[in-house]
Amino acid sequence: ELQGGTALVDQLLWEQDTVILVGKEKAGKSIFTLQLSCALTSAHPFLGMFDVPKPVTVAYLQAEGKLHNTKSNLERMVRVLPCDQHKLCFFYYPSIALDTPEGVTELIKQMNDWQRPDVIIIDPLYMAMAGDLIDNLDSRRMVANLRLIMETYHSTMLGVHHAHRPVWDAKANVIRD
Repeated sequence: ELQGGTALVDQLLWEQDTVILVGKEKAGKSIFTLQLSCALTSAHPFLGMFDVPKPVTVAYLQAEGKLHNTKSNLERMVRVLPCDQHKLCFFYYPSIALDTPEGVTELIKQMNDWQRPDVIIIDPLYMAMAGDLIDNLDSRRMVANLRLIMETYHSTMLGVHHAHRPVWDAKANVIRD
């Protein structure tokens, strides 16, 4: 019999799980994952309704946006939400290629200098790779490397991804998904 993973967030996130959070631009995905990070590190109920049985460590890879904006958002957030900042580390990479051996080696080295993460959040996925998620070979390489990182730490992986943008087809005069 195979054992299921233990819940990190009741009904939402489990140990050694792989999750992709997909949403439109500016929908609040990063704020959502920051709140999730606070709940995970403090064992405070996520969104006030989902039980978090025990505190865990969270490595947050920020591959987009400005670090000072994230810091400001987190500072405002911790005024009202518990967060154990010793269990949370931000790895700011305006450019990292986790679909390459060099990118994986760099990330693992930096995480080893911190501590073993229970949860790794990559925000957003497409900015954490040199290749293109649409390309089959690039995306397979990325998935294989993310699995390697997860197996190294026996961690849960949460990737943040932008929803596909509709494209205007001028010839047909329609919006295509």
